[in-house]
Amino acid sequence: MRDYDEVTAFLGEWGPFQRLIFFLLSASIIPNGFTGLSSVFLIATPEHRCRVPDAANLSSAWRNHTVPLRLRDGREVPHSCRRYRLATIANFSALGLEPGRDVDLGQLEQESCLDGWEFSQDVYLSTIVTEWNLVCEDDWKAPLTISLFFVGVLLGSFISGQLSDRFGRKNVLFVTMGMQTGFSFLQIFSKNFEMFVVLFVLVGMGQISNYVAAFVLGMAIRLESVHILCIWLHGAATVCLLHPRLADAAGGADDAGGAMRGTLVVHP
Repeated sequence: MRDYDEVTAFLGEWGPFQRLIFFLLSASIIPNGFTGLSSVFLIATPEHRCRVPDAANLSSAWRNHTVPLRLRDGREVPHSCRRYRLATIANFSALGLEPGRDVDLGQLEQESCLDGWEFSQDVYLSTIVTEWNLVCEDDWKAPLTISLFFVGVLLGSFISGQLSDRFGRKNVLFVTMGMQTGFSFLQIFSKNFEMFVVLFVLVGMGQISNYVAAFVLGMAIRLESVHILCIWLHGAATVCLLHPRLADAAGGADDAGGAMRGTLVVHP
């Protein structure tokens, strides 16, 4: 029996057929770079501090001294996870006492951020961190998101080959493209952190399965598959360039939660 190279020799090394298939496979790989790097923007943690309710009866002086300072990199910055006990400083404010002059701030009792946080929007309008307050006691959840994404990549690596052998690589390629796109779109409507990470695991499974199927198909038709890797890197670089503008346009500059969802719209 003749081997595969002999059977396909009539196709040539780099003819119109190879160019067409290379273009189509490359187009299917570009979104993978978007998905892989989107987490850099999605789980970023902006500067934050404890929120003080607008209804709190505080003088302007006390409102500017509700958060204790701490040393970071040799300079004093507002604490991210603690504030002075609100009932105490409200009482001092009502008595007309001034912070620092009449009251030693270092001796005041502190409490956690019972009313949530205020996040800086200097760099990011919104991320999953600002959407679900993944800071302080819950700050471990943000890096867990990336870990679970790569759990999906690992699972997809194990099963994509078996599925391709059983159902054909072309079928697996199209199904996993739809899987990656569909679950990425559903992430936009995530109601909580748990829903988001479950969908992210499925996106990871679809991403690697799509890539492996395209890579093997490229090799099977006598393409230099290193080109496919280059196209993935092109997609990764493109998301870095386009993200800020496309996320703002998709999410809306005035919508705090929209920018995070806009990032999800950027990558299919």
